[in-house]
Amino acid sequence: NACTDEGCDIETGDCWYIPNYNEATECCDPETGETTLIGDGDPCTIDECDPETGQVTHVPMDCTDSDDCTLDECVDGVCIHTHFESIPCEDNFDCPPESPGCAGSHCTCPGTPAPFMEWRPVSSSGPYTIDGAEITIPAGGVQVEFQVWLDEWDPYGIRAFQFTVDGENSYVSGEAGSLSPLTDPDPDAGAYIDATWAYYLFKFLPSIEATNLMSLNYMWGAARLTSGPGVPYTYQDKYLGTLILEVSPDAAGTFTLDFDPDIAKTLLLAPEGVRIPLLTLKAGYLTVSGE
Repeated sequence: NACTDEGCDIETGDCWYIPNYNEATECCDPETGETTLIGDGDPCTIDECDPETGQVTHVPMDCTDSDDCTLDECVDGVCIHTHFESIPCEDNFDCPPESPGCAGSHCTCPGTPAPFMEWRPVSSSGPYTIDGAEITIPAGGVQVEFQVWLDEWDPYGIRAFQFTVDGENSYVSGEAGSLSPLTDPDPDAGAYIDATWAYYLFKFLPSIEATNLMSLNYMWGAARLTSGPGVPYTYQDKYLGTLILEVSPDAAGTFTLDFDPDIAKTLLLAPEGVRIPLLTLKAGYLTVSGE
């Protein structure tokens, strides 16, 4: 064993073996005598030495508890369990991956009711096919219509809604070319709310609708004008707004049409004017196949 000094006690005839390294801080390879520091300086790892091989392992401390609504982590060698609803947030990106997202000013727990908005492809001025959330066209130089729909908002009633397109990223997310909202013959030709449609959320209710076209990040919004319990969920998805896009002739690849997740730009309000706790946002896709 290269990790020990050996000798014989001449008075008793017994052999002795003394480690020639610091057992408290080092791990020694018995074949070569080479030593490795056991500690890695991280208080959140369990450092162990295998005396038979001289190998050191650093195993992260397991701080997992039985509560799926806590963020479990090691801080300075101590397990900390932070409840999701105590974590402040401004949008979903501020919450742990295990949390469904941001609700008001704090993160939410798994199982929180989650209504969702989604972009749905509708049609194109040229040939097209639709598969779920994706519309495929053979080439650019056409117009494509998307609509935004809302579903599964039980048990809430809805007093108002607002959503914003992530124009800065969505319009240039393909391999080449770009998308742009239709502005001919009017600036708002490509962004509107059809409040007369039977599937519109506030159909048959006094409401006010508006679109903000001041930048590429178009914004749609509407609110009931009278007090009441809000629009209940009746197991029927509802239409919220329309966006018509012009596809540049050189467009190629798949474009992802997404919402701006900022809670001040995309939201639902309950009758009391309180923001509905959680909103799942689902993107739409436009693929220019070149075929």
